[in-house]
Formats: sequence, structure tokens, C-alpha cells
Amino acid sequence: MDSPPLPGTYVPYPPHPPYPGYGPPPANDSNFLGTPLTINGTVYSKHHEHWYEDGNFGFLVESVAFRLHGSILSRRSQVMEDLLSLPQPTSDNPSNNDDNIVVDGVPFIKLHDKAIDFANVLNIIYTKSLPGAPAPYLRRSDLMGIIRFAGKYLIDPIRHWAVSKLEEDYLMRASDIPSKPKEVANVLMGQRHEEHIQTIDFARECSLPQYLSLSFYALATRDEAGYSAPEGAWGYWGATPGWPPPPPPPFGPGQPWGAPPNSMPGPPSSSQEGGSIEQIQLSQEDRRRVDEGRLALTKAVIQKAFGRPENLGSELRCNNGDCRAGRPTMWQNPAKRWEQLLLHPLEELEARSSIPYQHLCGECAADVQDCSRIIRDELVKQLFTLFKLEDEVGPDGDCASEPYDGPDEYGPYDGED
Repeated sequence: MDSPPLPGTYVPYPPHPPYPGYGPPPANDSNFLGTPLTINGTVYSKHHEHWYEDGNFGFLVESVAFRLHGSILSRRSQVMEDLLSLPQPTSDNPSNNDDNIVVDGVPFIKLHDKAIDFANVLNIIYTKSLPGAPAPYLRRSDLMGIIRFAGKYLIDPIRHWAVSKLEEDYLMRASDIPSKPKEVANVLMGQRHEEHIQTIDFARECSLPQYLSLSFYALATRDEAGYSAPEGAWGYWGATPGWPPPPPPPFGPGQPWGAPPNSMPGPPSSSQEGGSIEQIQLSQEDRRRVDEGRLALTKAVIQKAFGRPENLGSELRCNNGDCRAGRPTMWQNPAKRWEQLLLHPLEELEARSSIPYQHLCGECAADVQDCSRIIRDELVKQLFTLFKLEDEVGPDGDCASEPYDGPDEYGPYDGED
């Protein structure tokens, strides 16, 4: 089993083997640019891989030129098939439309998308067209771009695969806490403030509301000190020194991690995202959602948990003289545990559900664990309501993840072209 990084080393979620920054370099940065190409006075760069001399259609995306095979694109996307079936200009009959250009007898179409997103989609399509081609290393921002592009051009198999891959590697839902505590812990404690805001914008843009509630929860429960697990806890919630490692200060030394959303300056560049994330701010409505959701969450926790013996809200005591259930000595620092329950309820309840409780009798230990799971699950189900997200539903009218029944290996297509 791999050893975790040294304590204090920031490792963004997910830990790609061996760890992020040590794997293959992304194949979609500026190094994908090739030979310069001048078209109508504008200089483009041929894509170093997706410029095929036998291609019969070209695309100009930002400052990058692609020369591709229309038949391959048409089989993948109905939108591309319709686009390429339109009458195209020729050398003898040029178009007056600046978005349609002829170069060496090949029609070129301008797409108003990101070149990186188009290149990543082509990497998937041509991986199946070129046997033995290696699967590219995809970052969080890459997969988000693929989902946007594939959704726009109705390339459903790629979109479904990318959503599945994004959830497998980077994004979590609040309902994943019981089954994937390590992964959810990495999202809550390892992702930066602006990454959660980016997730909110992305989820809305691409009709994937299942990722909203955990991001709003993360923003609402963010504080400078972070979560502190109870004594005796072990696993994924901060009790193991250096794992998960603490996130770095978002904007330089001395800047508080928990600065209010509306006071945070633009984020720095992030190698994990392939460049700087644009200055990301919560809208005024979402800031209100965070603030009101925080209050509603605290109220719900008090209503559900205050009367429990482990929170010293009950006079009940165990008849077993050696059991500390309901007594101040149950916790090393009872006030700290109540504070953490109010500040970080899902993390605290998850930790409490797995502590061995050697100072409690078996019946009381099981009761604390079971009730912690019940309260945790009830809160998870209420997050959409607590943060007033009920109206944010997907195209099918629910918040479930889109199913994908394709193969697990990279590339969503079966069969031959």
C-alpha cells in the first residue's frame, strides 16, 4: 500500500497515482500547438496531433486549427452531422461569412468554444479510431470542459462517461459520505474555496444539480481552524497527522482561509487546473443561500442532537458503572465536541459513527454510533432544502446522477467505426 505524503504537503483531490504532479503531464496545455498557419491575415497554430493531412473538414477554435475527418465526427454527434451537411464554401465559391473559410480546398468552420475542450473530446473520439493510442491524463477542469462541449454538441456517450469519470475522481455528492468518507473528506478539506464556487457554476450550467448541496455545505462550514476530529477517531477526518493534508492558504500568507465569500480577491494560478481560475465570486443570491443555509443547518443540528446523552443534553445515565455515556467524562473536551458538531456536523457525525468508544459499554457505544448515522443521513437528505436548492433540478426532473452503462476502461464507445 502506498504511503501518504509527508505531513503538511498539499495534495489536491484526487490522489492520482503516485500523487498529483508526479504523473504524466497534461496533454492539453500550450504544448499542443504546432506549425503556425496564417488564414486571412490571422495566425493560427495547427494542433500537433489533430491535424490530419487527409482530413476533409477544418475547424478554427480560438487560435488553434484542426483538420479532421467529417465522417468520424458525424458518427459521434448529430449536431456535427447537421453542421457538416450544410453547403460549404469552395475555392470557386467562397463565403462572405467569416466563420466559413476555405484553405487549400478544405472548408474550415469557426467554433466559438475552447480549443482545449475540443482537443480533449477529439482525444477520446480518435482514441477509438487509432488503436493503441494512449489515454490522456484528465484534470478536473478538463473533464468539466468535455462535459460542456459534449453537452452542447449532443455527444451523449462522451458526456455520460465524463460525468461518471468526474464523479469518480473529483466531485462528490453529500449522499456519498456513508460509502466514500475518504473521498468526501478530500473534497471538503482539500478543495479551495473558489473550486467549490466553480463546481456550483458548472453544476448549474450543465444541469448536474447533484453536486450543488455538498459545495454549498463546504462553503457554509468553512472556517480558519478547520475540522478537528474527536479523540479516538481514526480514518479520514483529520485524526491521522498530515492525511488528508491541510489545504494551503488560498491567497498567500496571513490571508484567513475562512474569509467571507464576498471579500475574497481573485485566486492565484493553480497547476491542478491548468492555469489560473478566473476571479470567481458567489452571486448575491448564493451568498444569501450560504448564510441562511448555515443558520438552518445549525438549527436542524440542535433540534436533532441536543437531547442526546453524548451531547450532555439528557439526564439519562447508563446503569453500568464503568460506562461514561451521558457523563462529562465521555469526551476529553465536551465543549469542543459540541462546537465541532455545530460547525462541521457531517464530519463530526461521520467520525462519531466509527469511533470504537472503549470507555462505553457495548450497548451505549452502538447507540451513539447508530444515532450518529441516523442524524447524519437525515441532514444529508435535508441539505437541498436547508440551502433552498429545491428548484434546481436536472433535465429529468430529479437530482440523480446520470446513468452510464458503458465499459469501465477509458473511452465510451463499443464496436468499430
